[in-house]
Amino acid sequence: MSYSPEQLLQIEDIAAAGYEPKQVAFMLGVSPAEFCELIRDEESDVSIAYFKGLYSSEYAVRKSVMTLAQSGSSPAQTMAMKIFDGTKQQLAKDEYPGFIDE
Repeated sequence: MSYSPEQLLQIEDIAAAGYEPKQVAFMLGVSPAEFCELIRDEESDVSIAYFKGLYSSEYAVRKSVMTLAQSGSSPAQTMAMKIFDGTKQQLAKDEYPGFIDE
């Protein structure tokens, strides 16, 4: 199935609210199996739209956490360190060149 630019924007918008791929498929009225298969293909327009929306919202939340952490919020500092630790673990696992775990 081919998705129009409007549908891709809708996928991005719905994903930005944190919905899982199967939920997005039902909201769009398309086959969940086919939609989820497209999500698994990192090169598909559907996958790119979905993850763009999801990660854009995550970015906004993380940015707020970092701002609060830098302002001295202890709970935000704890959350920020967990974010950094998770990112470092993933970078080490994926063996990104130039990454040094200190």
